[in-house]
Amino acid sequence: MKIYKFIGFFGGFVISSIIDTTLGELNEWAIVGAALVVASLETTSKFFYTLVSRVKNGIIRTSYLINLMVILNAIKVGIIYGLIVDAFKLGSWLNYLGLINNVAKNTKKAIEYNK
Repeated sequence: MKIYKFIGFFGGFVISSIIDTTLGELNEWAIVGAALVVASLETTSKFFYTLVSRVKNGIIRTSYLINLMVILNAIKVGIIYGLIVDAFKLGSWLNYLGLINNVAKNTKKAIEYNK
């Protein structure tokens, strides 16, 4: 079962890259797309934790449904992790570009000052 979680996690990571790239290209629909992603992740969480509580209470005993939900939860965690990593990459890249722009402005001011 651990290998399925591992595959699900990295599958979710790949899915998050696809989602991030797709929403980046659809500028007008980015907010709607982000809302749909959040809603689907929250719905998956609700189903998973409802199932976990029913298993603990002894209401449900089918193992294939539990295994399926565990794999879907691993995919969900992979998607969240991938989106957070992409946000950090974007933030650090913008910071890098900001530093480059500041250096260019300061260099231009120094050249003009020395003339």
